[in-house]
This record gives sequence, structure tokens and C-alpha cells, in this order.
Amino acid sequence: MNTIKSFVLAGVWLAGSFSCVSKSPIVDAQSNYKEGAVLLEPKWQRKSTAIWFIAPIIGAGLGGAYGYETDVFEGLENQEQNAMAYGGVGLLGGLLIAGAVSNRGPGKRPVSPKLNELDTWTKKYNQKNGTDYSLLRVEKDGRVLLTPEKLTQKLERFQLEYRNVHSSLVSNQPVDWDALDRYRRFLRDQSFEFFPEQRTELSRLITDREPEAAYATLRDKMDNIVIKPLELDNVYLLSYLKQNNRTLYARLSPVQESTLQETSNSYASRVFSAHFDSIRSTSLQSLDKSNLVSMQLIDDVYKQLSNQAGGFSQLTVVEEMFAQLRELKGEVVSENETKIKANFDRLNSISQLITARTQYLGNTDERPAVQRLNSLAQSMEAEILAEASRREAEQARLARERELAKFRALMDETTPTGEPTEAQMRFAIQRQVDFKNQKLENLGNAELDSNNPLTAMPAIMGTFLKGTKQYLEYFRKIACKEAASKGGFYCDYSVKRNVRGGMTGDMVNSMMRQFGTGMSTIENGRFVKVDGYWMLVEIVE
Repeated sequence: MNTIKSFVLAGVWLAGSFSCVSKSPIVDAQSNYKEGAVLLEPKWQRKSTAIWFIAPIIGAGLGGAYGYETDVFEGLENQEQNAMAYGGVGLLGGLLIAGAVSNRGPGKRPVSPKLNELDTWTKKYNQKNGTDYSLLRVEKDGRVLLTPEKLTQKLERFQLEYRNVHSSLVSNQPVDWDALDRYRRFLRDQSFEFFPEQRTELSRLITDREPEAAYATLRDKMDNIVIKPLELDNVYLLSYLKQNNRTLYARLSPVQESTLQETSNSYASRVFSAHFDSIRSTSLQSLDKSNLVSMQLIDDVYKQLSNQAGGFSQLTVVEEMFAQLRELKGEVVSENETKIKANFDRLNSISQLITARTQYLGNTDERPAVQRLNSLAQSMEAEILAEASRREAEQARLARERELAKFRALMDETTPTGEPTEAQMRFAIQRQVDFKNQKLENLGNAELDSNNPLTAMPAIMGTFLKGTKQYLEYFRKIACKEAASKGGFYCDYSVKRNVRGGMTGDMVNSMMRQFGTGMSTIENGRFVKVDGYWMLVEIVE
């Protein structure tokens, strides 16, 4: 019975020995992050330490108990010696068991620490490796990001500032555009590389507060303007406000922008109303409507107010202001219709008519006198244009007659032998060059008809020949003799032709310069006078 108790007790002790396991921090994979931080995969290396003490003791105890109750082994004197012998065997057996358990136990299988063990793991990792890391966060894949002490302190200060900024943005306290600019600069802090989610969140909050901040800032600037006296310079400031703050205006909601525009328009309307009242009581008070000079005065005021109104020309008070000026000038036109018509009758060019219409009929209303004078101006314009067209046609006719006379004089020149003169020969060759250029132009304008395959080749040739022209650069007559059997004269002459323009012409011209071609050559051609002018009918090879 005692032996059975001993075995049961030994089993309990042996089971307890397996629970005595030490854990050592190890790293399965590690990579450098930023500023000395490391990203690694933490593991526990577990080892059974108590087995080396407990197993031999249990083995010795079991062996001794067994030896004490069994027959004395041969050569031993009593039960005590027998127990000691068996106890020694049990001790050796316990050591063997401890070795087997150590080699095959949990210490050979590293395991990931639980979340509540990561701080402990980090402390033991620092103790083992002599480092000063702190646990910053756990990645989604189970890896941990550790930061050295100096970086940890820096990130703690950063987090404090982040919480202050975040608190400001989520609160109901007003925030202006300058504050948002400071927060945007804070977003560029490199510490956000360790907290990308916080950067995203802060960026979203800044964007959400932009309309409110833009409106508050613009409202403050506008209020500082509209509390000033009713002066034009302050209206200009309102115009510049939008021009110089386009970024802020782009962030406004339609309602916010409309509210600001109403405030601006209200102030500008009061300024222009007072300004026009001042002009009426000074510049326009003693206006003489029977004098044409008054038109220039009204136009000067109209131009001045147009420049001053700028972006506020759509205001009702400004539109009414210009309508009154147009009506006033219309009254002057009515008073002086006869004088204006007499001035129109003296005009004889389009430029004069345009100047007169601008002077007398610009910036007016549409009363009958204005309409009659406009109709008169249009009729005069048509007559002037028709007369100009007639003069142009006549000048073209006279130019053609002069050219024809020169041509006839050229063709009427004679020589003692009846042969062509050098000028007549050059004319004949130039006609050939002109004929070839016409063919080149026709080819260059050829278009591809998808329904007619035969147009493909001319269209392709036209692409290369478009803009190409042949030129007669040099000509000199040498000598002529009568072509008795054929009529006319065989003449020797020196000539130089060239090709320029377009893809083909420029390429040919370049090749001719490169290879020294295109120089003057001697040719022999037969010239015949037909219907009064000389023609080159044959070039002898």
C-alpha cells in the first residue's frame, strides 16, 4: 500500500514538473522602421527548468521506496542498503526522463505572446539585449513597433500636441483660417509617420472646419471695411477682398458666399448712390443740352463710372446710374439731330463713320432720334463700302490693262533675224514653270475619298508635294538659229531651276545644295510665236 501511495505521489510531482516552464523573449523576424524604431515579430521561447530537479528526486524516492520493500539485492546487507541502491537507479532514471522531456517538451515550440503579455515581453527583451525600447503599437499582422527611449519621449510630446489640436477641432469653439493653417503645418510633422490613422483623422477634421473658418475670416475682413466711411476706395477694397482671397472663397458654401456678397453689395450700393448724387450736383448740374460739347462731358462721366463700378456693375443702383446717363445723352442727341446729320453727310470713309457713331450715338438710349441717325449711319456705311468696292474693281481693271500692255509691248519687240529676244524667251520658260506649279498645287490639294480607292495614290503624293514650288532663278540667252523645217528658232540658253517649300521641295533643295546640283545648265529649245506670243514648244535632248 505504501508503494502505491509513493507511485501516486511521484506522478503528481512529475506532472507538476511540466508546469514549471520559463519563457524567454525571441524575435522571429525584424526590420528597421524610422528614427531607430524597429518592427519585429515577438515570440516566447519556453523551457522546462524544474524537471531537472524534480525528476531525479522523484526517481530516487521511487527507487528507494521500491528497494526498501523488496528483497535485499544479492551482496547487500539490509533493507536500507537495498533502498539506497534502488534509489540510485531511480536517480539516474529521473535524469534520463528529464533529458527526454527537455528535448521533446514545449521549449522547442516558440509561441506568440498574448496582448496582455506584450509589455512583459518588451521588458524582458530589453533586459536580454540591453536596449531601451517601448511598445508603441501592434500591427494588424501581429508584429509590434518598438521605439527607443529618446524617440518615445519625442512621440509622447507629439501626442500631447495632437490631442490639443484634435480637441480644438472637435469642440464647438470657433476656429479661423490662420488656426487651420497652423494645423495644416502640424500635419507635415514627421511623427505622423508613426500614426498614419491620426494624420487621416486630423486632415478630415481640418477639411470639415474649412467652410466655417473661411467664412469667419472673410466676415471679419469685410466687417473691417464696411464700417468705414462711404468712399470709393473702400469699394475697391471689397473688390480686392475676393481677388486676394480666392482660396477662402472656394471653401465657402453657396449660402455663406451669398451672405458675404449681400453685405458687400449693400455697402457698394450706398457708396455709388452717394457718388452719383455728387456728380449730378456738380458736373451735370449746368449741362447745356443744345451744345454738342455736352456729349463729350457725358461720355467722360460714363467712362469714369464704368471704371469705378468694376465688379459691381450688376447692382441696381449702378444700372440705374448708367440708364440716367444714356437718357441724358439721348436728350442731347434729340436737341442736335440736325447738326449731327450734317456732320454725317460730310463723312467719306468707314473709319470716320465709326468715330462719329461712337461720338454721337454711343452710350445713348433708343429714342427715335437715335434710331434715325443709326439708320442713316448704316445707309452711309453701305454706300461707302459699295463705292470702295467699285474703286477697288476699277483699280484691278486698270492694273490688268497695264500688265496686258506690258505683255503686248514685250511680245511686239523684234530682232533683225526675227528670233525671240531674251525677255521673250524667259517669258516662255516662265510659263512652263507656272504650269508645273499649278499641277503641283492640284496634287497638294488632292483629298482621299474613302469610297474611291483610286484617290489613294494622289492623296499620298499630295501629302509630300503640298507647298512645293518650282522657281526660275537664272536665265540668259546665248544664240538662236532658224528651225527651217519645223518653224520658229532653235535657241541655246543658260538656265537654273530650283525647288523649294513643302516636305519634298525642302528635301530636294537640301540635296541639291549638298551634292552641288542645281547650278546653271545649257539647254537648247525650239521657240515659236503663236497668236502673238512666244512659246517654248520643244527642248532638245
